[in-house]
Amino acid sequence: MPKDHARKNRTRQRQAQTGARYTSAHAGTDHQHPAPDLPMLAELPYGTGRSVDLDLAARLIGACRAGCGPCQGSLISQVLGLPDRATVATIAGAVYGLLPSAGPLAAAATRTWQPLAQRAHRSGQAAPALEALEAMTSEQVAELLDDALDHWAVGGMDPGMISLTDPATLLGDAPGTEPPTGPASSPPTGLVSYALCPAVVPGPGDRPVPALVFEPETAAAEAEDLRARCDWPQWNLDGLPAVRTDWRLRVQIATRSLVQVARVAADGVDDLIIWDAGQAVPLPQEWFDLLDRAQHVVLCGPSAPGEEALQAAARGDRFGAVTARVSFW
Repeated sequence: MPKDHARKNRTRQRQAQTGARYTSAHAGTDHQHPAPDLPMLAELPYGTGRSVDLDLAARLIGACRAGCGPCQGSLISQVLGLPDRATVATIAGAVYGLLPSAGPLAAAATRTWQPLAQRAHRSGQAAPALEALEAMTSEQVAELLDDALDHWAVGGMDPGMISLTDPATLLGDAPGTEPPTGPASSPPTGLVSYALCPAVVPGPGDRPVPALVFEPETAAAEAEDLRARCDWPQWNLDGLPAVRTDWRLRVQIATRSLVQVARVAADGVDDLIIWDAGQAVPLPQEWFDLLDRAQHVVLCGPSAPGEEALQAAARGDRFGAVTARVSFW
């Protein structure tokens, strides 16, 4: 259900590429789109124990990625016609539970629902999000689903600024590492926990460079931690921060997952691990591809997610950054 002329034009172009006819697509015959394997949808809390039609959700997302307007229209009608909103909540929650905001172009219903989805993602308690969705009008539910499908259509989440799933919680240093020595590298008192938000910053010739923004989740995870313990110089977003070969971002190739952010001593042994996933933390596909091409990443913080928050943080004197190497495992 395209919202504007640009999307209608893209839909027509993609429909022409697929060769789909409306009648056959509506009837579900003549052609099929590859349905993505989305087992993680079954693990999300947004259905609150109700039956979620994962097959229908996967076929709808597959049609969106193929750009087939007729199939999208037919499958959207089926999703909206289900007896409850658990499937809509799961499709939309997989997107808006991770995004720090719905974005200015999203429908009003989407902007209202997104904070509820985010809280459900963090707490695992999704009843308020589902109840709010079920209180919406049919038109509002359709707008929310349409906004969510815009993100699914490009292969997943928007790589511009997205909170990662289950950010690791670190107390000082990760278990098994030697504690740093010296006053400049002593861990601050209290729990140190960050959420990592993938971002893109301009590099030489305005070429995109991947970045990870460290968003504080505890009081101890602040500028003094990144500037003093980690020795990250101040950065105001002008140019790229200095390359520090002792800093590593470790990524697992097989699962395209973030593993660790660490500092390596001269003898090759980690002397500081400031973020450790503990479990697989999948990265957005387009952002991972950019990381693979660049082989370097900007580590920066502290800042809340979002372009405006990032710029505001960089205008202060407590924002630090380094350019680190990427190690693929």
